[in-house]
Amino acid sequence: MKQNKIQMRKGIVFFVFFFLLLLGVILPAKNIYADVVLNKTELTLEVGKSQKLKLAGTNKKIRWSSNKASVAKVSNKGTVTAISKGNAVITAKAGKKKYTCKVCVYDVNYSNAKVAKKAKKVIKKYIKASMNTEEKILAIHDYMVLNCAYDYKNYLKGTIPFVSYSPEGVLIKKKAVCQGYAETFQLFMDSLGIPCKLVTGTANGGGHAWNMVKVSGKWFQIDVTWDDPVPDAKGRTRYAYFLIPDSVMDNDHKWNKSYYPKCKTKSDKFIHLFGEVSKSKEEAIQNLYEQYRTGNKMLTLIYTKKCWNSLEGSKIPFFEMQDLYGLNADGHTSYSYSHYEYGKYVVIYVYL
Repeated sequence: MKQNKIQMRKGIVFFVFFFLLLLGVILPAKNIYADVVLNKTELTLEVGKSQKLKLAGTNKKIRWSSNKASVAKVSNKGTVTAISKGNAVITAKAGKKKYTCKVCVYDVNYSNAKVAKKAKKVIKKYIKASMNTEEKILAIHDYMVLNCAYDYKNYLKGTIPFVSYSPEGVLIKKKAVCQGYAETFQLFMDSLGIPCKLVTGTANGGGHAWNMVKVSGKWFQIDVTWDDPVPDAKGRTRYAYFLIPDSVMDNDHKWNKSYYPKCKTKSDKFIHLFGEVSKSKEEAIQNLYEQYRTGNKMLTLIYTKKCWNSLEGSKIPFFEMQDLYGLNADGHTSYSYSHYEYGKYVVIYVYL
């Protein structure tokens, strides 16, 4: 009987010890290793606007700072206020740990209220603080091409309305000619604080307007109008005139070079923005299949020029019809394609 009481007491002691162990060690451990999270890692803010950041999961004192207070400042309670165009990084420091949020500040100044409102919506939706300069330019380029059509019918009839020469044509009416495209691109670049110039000259002998833009301290040519298919093809864009040097633009564009910066950087610098580089026919087919499988119906494939030129039949489709069998669920295997050279690469668009 005495032995049973001793065993019972040992059991109670063990249970109490185990229970205290749970309370004193295991449960606090969850607090020690709890995730500390900053509620935003990037913000796109208009000048004058504010947003509060919160660092959750810690009881430690938080110290807030901005690496560029002239662009975006932060209060000691984490409220970020946009001051001027540019980029900044907000840091929340808790103990020895740091948590950061990238901030992109924009400022749209345009006399037409509807245009300004639309431009703000586009920037807020498509421009991310984590983007570098060329990615921001790409986002604006693609938005314009995919959401505006060249006013081709009025061009043919000689009845182009005044609105097609302006950002209102691009952003509100969604119809424009080269001047409208160039002025709209300029508006976006000015709003984002990216150095840009509107260029006037000729293209294939006719009057034309396009832009030059500065990336990482160097100037590049860009013609959004000529990257937009004519007649308009929904969902299609290209990059034949995207951040290229004077030497390439000079093939079909003419301008007074003494009026503008020189653009000397190689035209294949930004090839990584467009898609996969295929170095063989087999690799191209595999990339084609993977892109289709993941739902990309307009397929972009990039060949090295050397590989493209080595294919049988110069400047012909680099794969045969049978290579497309099985790709379309409905059995439809017809396709069209277009291509252009970009530096040492050939960029091919396949439309299924």
